[in-house]
Amino acid sequence: MKHLLTTLAFVLVLSLSACSSYIQVLHPKPVSSGIRVDHSLYVFENDSLMIVYLFWDQKGTMSFLIRNKLDIPLYIDWKKSSEILDSRVISYYSEQSVSSYRAIDASYDDALGSLGFAAGSAVTTKLERVTFLPPHAHIERRFYRLTDYDYTRLKDVQPYTEKVNGLTTERVLLGSPVLSFRNFITYSTTESFASEQHISNDFAVRDISMVKNSDFLRYDKHQGRLVSTMYDQCSFYLKPTPKGTIYR
Repeated sequence: MKHLLTTLAFVLVLSLSACSSYIQVLHPKPVSSGIRVDHSLYVFENDSLMIVYLFWDQKGTMSFLIRNKLDIPLYIDWKKSSEILDSRVISYYSEQSVSSYRAIDASYDDALGSLGFAAGSAVTTKLERVTFLPPHAHIERRFYRLTDYDYTRLKDVQPYTEKVNGLTTERVLLGSPVLSFRNFITYSTTESFASEQHISNDFAVRDISMVKNSDFLRYDKHQGRLVSTMYDQCSFYLKPTPKGTIYR
Protein backbone atom coordinates (compact mmCIF):
# COMPACT_ATOMS: atom_id res chain seq x y z
CA MET A 1 0.00 0.00 0.00
CA LYS A 2 2.80 2.41 0.90
CA HIS A 3 4.58 1.67 -2.40
CA LEU A 4 1.30 2.22 -4.31
CA LEU A 5 0.69 5.58 -2.61
CA THR A 6 4.27 6.66 -3.37
CA THR A 7 3.84 5.73 -7.03
CA LEU A 8 0.49 7.50 -7.32
CA ALA A 9 1.91 10.63 -5.69
CA PHE A 10 4.81 10.68 -8.17
CA VAL A 11 2.43 10.21 -11.12
CA LEU A 12 0.33 13.11 -9.83
CA VAL A 13 3.40 15.35 -9.70
CA LEU A 14 4.23 14.44 -13.29
CA SER A 15 0.69 15.01 -14.53
CA LEU A 16 0.45 18.42 -12.89
CA SER A 17 3.72 19.57 -14.46
CA ALA A 18 3.64 21.51 -17.69
CA CYS A 19 3.80 19.52 -20.92
CA SER A 20 7.05 21.27 -21.80
CA SER A 21 8.69 20.15 -18.54
CA TYR A 22 11.69 17.86 -18.63
CA ILE A 23 13.35 15.55 -16.14
CA GLN A 24 17.13 15.76 -16.10
CA VAL A 25 19.07 12.52 -15.67
CA LEU A 26 22.60 13.12 -14.39
CA HIS A 27 25.32 10.63 -15.33
CA PRO A 28 28.25 10.70 -12.84
CA LYS A 29 31.58 9.38 -14.08
CA PRO A 30 34.48 8.13 -11.91
CA VAL A 31 37.32 10.57 -11.39
CA SER A 32 39.53 8.44 -9.13
CA SER A 33 41.18 5.25 -10.39
CA GLY A 34 40.08 1.71 -9.70
CA ILE A 35 36.34 2.17 -10.37
CA ARG A 36 34.80 0.13 -13.17
CA VAL A 37 31.34 -0.52 -14.57
CA ASP A 38 30.28 -4.10 -13.97
CA HIS A 39 26.75 -5.45 -14.48
CA SER A 40 25.54 -1.84 -14.95
CA LEU A 41 26.88 -0.82 -11.53
CA TYR A 42 29.96 1.14 -10.45
CA VAL A 43 32.34 -1.19 -8.62
CA PHE A 44 35.53 -0.42 -6.70
CA GLU A 45 37.78 -3.24 -5.59
CA ASN A 46 41.15 -3.64 -3.86
CA ASP A 47 42.84 -6.55 -2.08
CA SER A 48 40.70 -6.14 1.05
CA LEU A 49 37.19 -5.16 0.02
CA MET A 50 34.70 -4.44 -2.73
CA ILE A 51 32.29 -1.48 -2.92
CA VAL A 52 29.25 -1.61 -5.22
CA TYR A 53 27.35 1.65 -5.80
CA LEU A 54 23.70 2.43 -6.54
CA PHE A 55 22.88 6.12 -7.16
CA TRP A 56 19.43 5.91 -8.78
CA ASP A 57 16.81 8.03 -7.01
CA GLN A 58 15.42 11.55 -7.22
CA LYS A 59 18.34 13.90 -6.39
CA GLY A 60 20.52 10.78 -6.16
CA THR A 61 21.54 8.79 -3.13
CA MET A 62 24.88 7.65 -1.73
CA SER A 63 23.97 3.97 -1.52
CA PHE A 64 26.57 1.24 -1.53
CA LEU A 65 27.42 -2.30 -0.53
CA ILE A 66 30.76 -3.17 1.08
CA ARG A 67 32.05 -6.74 0.94
CA ASN A 68 34.99 -8.07 2.98
CA LYS A 69 37.20 -10.15 0.68
CA LEU A 70 39.61 -11.23 3.41
CA ASP A 71 39.76 -14.32 5.62
CA ILE A 72 39.90 -12.03 8.68
CA PRO A 73 37.42 -9.40 9.94
CA LEU A 74 37.37 -5.78 8.84
CA TYR A 75 36.32 -2.78 10.93
CA ILE A 76 34.75 0.33 9.38
CA ASP A 77 34.85 3.62 11.31
CA TRP A 78 31.84 5.65 10.21
CA LYS A 79 32.86 8.70 12.24
CA LYS A 80 36.01 8.90 10.12
CA SER A 81 34.05 8.24 6.92
CA SER A 82 31.97 10.76 5.00
CA GLU A 83 30.21 11.87 1.86
CA ILE A 84 31.82 14.96 0.34
CA LEU A 85 29.64 17.11 -1.94
CA ASP A 86 31.94 19.36 -3.91
CA SER A 87 34.06 20.41 -0.89
CA ARG A 88 31.39 20.09 1.82
CA VAL A 89 31.98 17.22 4.26
CA ILE A 90 28.96 15.30 5.61
CA SER A 91 29.92 12.70 8.21
CA TYR A 92 28.28 9.29 8.01
CA TYR A 93 28.14 9.04 11.79
CA SER A 94 25.56 10.81 13.91
CA GLU A 95 24.53 10.56 17.54
CA GLN A 96 20.91 10.84 16.41
CA SER A 97 18.71 8.12 14.98
CA VAL A 98 18.01 8.39 11.27
CA SER A 99 15.25 7.09 8.98
CA SER A 100 16.21 5.41 5.74
CA TYR A 101 14.40 5.93 2.43
CA ARG A 102 12.26 3.66 0.30
CA ALA A 103 13.86 0.49 -0.99
CA ILE A 104 15.54 0.19 -4.37
CA ASP A 105 16.71 -3.31 -5.28
CA ALA A 106 19.89 -4.17 -7.13
CA SER A 107 22.05 -7.22 -7.59
CA TYR A 108 25.64 -7.92 -8.49
CA ASP A 109 27.22 -11.20 -9.60
CA ASP A 110 30.92 -11.92 -9.85
CA ALA A 111 33.45 -14.62 -9.06
CA LEU A 112 32.76 -14.15 -5.35
CA GLY A 113 29.12 -15.05 -5.81
CA SER A 114 25.83 -13.22 -6.12
CA LEU A 115 25.13 -10.14 -4.00
CA GLY A 116 21.75 -8.50 -3.61
CA PHE A 117 20.90 -5.35 -1.74
CA ALA A 118 18.11 -2.86 -1.23
CA ALA A 119 19.22 0.74 -0.90
CA GLY A 120 16.92 1.84 1.88
CA SER A 121 14.06 0.56 4.02
CA ALA A 122 11.40 1.85 6.37
CA VAL A 123 13.42 1.32 9.55
CA THR A 124 14.59 4.07 11.92
CA THR A 125 17.96 3.17 13.42
CA LYS A 126 21.03 4.65 15.04
CA LEU A 127 24.17 3.90 13.10
CA GLU A 128 26.95 2.27 15.07
CA ARG A 129 30.27 4.10 15.27
CA VAL A 130 32.29 1.06 14.15
CA THR A 131 30.99 -1.83 12.08
CA PHE A 132 32.44 -5.31 12.51
CA LEU A 133 32.47 -7.00 9.11
CA PRO A 134 33.16 -10.77 9.25
CA PRO A 135 35.22 -12.50 6.55
CA HIS A 136 33.49 -12.77 3.17
CA ALA A 137 30.39 -10.96 4.45
CA HIS A 138 28.83 -7.72 3.24
CA ILE A 139 26.85 -4.76 4.57
CA GLU A 140 24.54 -2.28 2.84
CA ARG A 141 24.35 1.42 3.61
CA ARG A 142 22.29 4.31 2.27
CA PHE A 143 23.17 7.83 3.33
CA TYR A 144 22.56 11.28 1.84
CA ARG A 145 21.34 12.89 -1.36
CA LEU A 146 23.89 13.71 -4.06
CA THR A 147 22.48 17.19 -4.66
CA ASP A 148 20.16 19.67 -2.97
CA TYR A 149 19.01 21.21 -6.27
CA ASP A 150 15.77 20.46 -8.13
CA TYR A 151 17.36 21.04 -11.53
CA THR A 152 20.66 22.01 -13.17
CA ARG A 153 20.65 25.23 -15.15
CA LEU A 154 22.37 24.99 -18.53
CA LYS A 155 23.77 28.04 -20.34
CA ASP A 156 25.64 28.35 -23.62
CA VAL A 157 25.42 24.64 -24.38
CA GLN A 158 24.69 22.68 -27.54
CA PRO A 159 22.40 19.72 -26.75
CA TYR A 160 22.11 16.89 -29.24
CA THR A 161 19.28 14.42 -29.78
CA GLU A 162 19.57 10.69 -29.17
CA LYS A 163 17.27 7.70 -28.83
CA VAL A 164 17.09 5.89 -25.46
CA ASN A 165 14.75 2.90 -25.15
CA GLY A 166 12.84 4.20 -28.15
CA LEU A 167 12.42 7.69 -26.68
CA THR A 168 13.81 10.92 -28.04
CA THR A 169 16.03 12.61 -25.44
CA GLU A 170 18.32 15.62 -25.38
CA ARG A 171 21.86 15.16 -24.10
CA VAL A 172 24.47 17.69 -23.04
CA LEU A 173 28.20 17.09 -22.52
CA LEU A 174 29.82 19.82 -20.42
CA GLY A 175 33.44 20.92 -20.33
CA SER A 176 33.50 21.32 -16.54
CA PRO A 177 31.50 19.40 -13.92
CA VAL A 178 28.25 20.82 -12.53
CA LEU A 179 28.59 18.54 -9.50
CA SER A 180 31.25 16.41 -7.83
CA PHE A 181 30.97 14.03 -4.90
CA ARG A 182 33.17 11.58 -3.04
CA ASN A 183 32.75 8.54 -0.83
CA PHE A 184 35.51 8.46 1.82
CA ILE A 185 35.81 5.28 3.90
CA THR A 186 38.15 4.55 6.82
CA TYR A 187 38.71 0.90 7.71
CA SER A 188 41.18 -1.40 9.45
CA THR A 189 41.94 -5.07 10.04
CA THR A 190 42.23 -4.38 13.78
CA GLU A 191 39.55 -3.17 16.17
CA SER A 192 41.97 -0.65 17.69
CA PHE A 193 42.60 0.88 14.24
CA ALA A 194 46.32 0.75 14.91
CA SER A 195 46.93 0.90 11.17
CA GLU A 196 43.89 2.37 9.45
CA GLN A 197 43.41 2.49 5.70
CA HIS A 198 41.37 4.81 3.51
CA ILE A 199 39.36 4.65 0.31
CA SER A 200 38.36 7.76 -1.62
CA ASN A 201 36.03 7.16 -4.57
CA ASP A 202 35.44 10.37 -6.54
CA PHE A 203 32.74 11.09 -9.13
CA ALA A 204 31.87 14.11 -11.28
CA VAL A 205 28.85 15.02 -13.44
CA ARG A 206 29.52 16.48 -16.89
CA ASP A 207 26.92 14.43 -18.78
CA ILE A 208 23.17 15.20 -18.57
CA SER A 209 20.21 13.68 -20.42
CA MET A 210 16.76 15.23 -20.56
CA VAL A 211 13.46 13.48 -21.24
CA LYS A 212 9.92 14.80 -21.27
CA ASN A 213 8.25 14.10 -17.95
CA SER A 214 5.35 12.42 -19.77
CA ASP A 215 7.84 9.84 -21.12
CA PHE A 216 9.74 9.25 -17.86
CA LEU A 217 7.46 6.46 -16.57
CA ARG A 218 5.78 3.50 -18.25
CA TYR A 219 3.77 0.56 -16.99
CA ASP A 220 5.65 -2.74 -16.95
CA LYS A 221 3.12 -5.57 -17.14
CA HIS A 222 5.71 -8.15 -16.04
CA GLN A 223 6.46 -6.25 -12.83
CA GLY A 224 2.90 -4.99 -12.47
CA ARG A 225 4.00 -1.43 -11.72
CA LEU A 226 5.32 1.80 -13.19
CA VAL A 227 9.04 1.85 -13.98
CA SER A 228 11.33 4.54 -15.30
CA THR A 229 12.20 4.46 -18.99
CA MET A 230 15.58 6.00 -18.09
CA TYR A 231 16.50 3.65 -15.22
CA ASP A 232 20.27 3.53 -14.80
CA GLN A 233 21.87 2.40 -11.53
CA CYS A 234 24.93 4.55 -12.25
CA SER A 235 22.82 7.71 -12.70
CA PHE A 236 20.15 9.73 -10.88
CA TYR A 237 17.39 12.17 -11.78
CA LEU A 238 16.00 15.54 -10.73
CA LYS A 239 12.49 17.03 -10.49
CA PRO A 240 10.34 17.94 -13.53
CA THR A 241 11.30 21.46 -14.63
CA PRO A 242 10.09 23.68 -17.51
CA LYS A 243 12.54 23.57 -20.39
CA GLY A 244 12.72 27.35 -20.47
CA THR A 245 13.92 27.39 -16.85
CA ILE A 246 16.64 24.82 -17.54
CA TYR A 247 18.10 26.76 -20.49
CA ARG A 248 17.58 30.23 -19.03
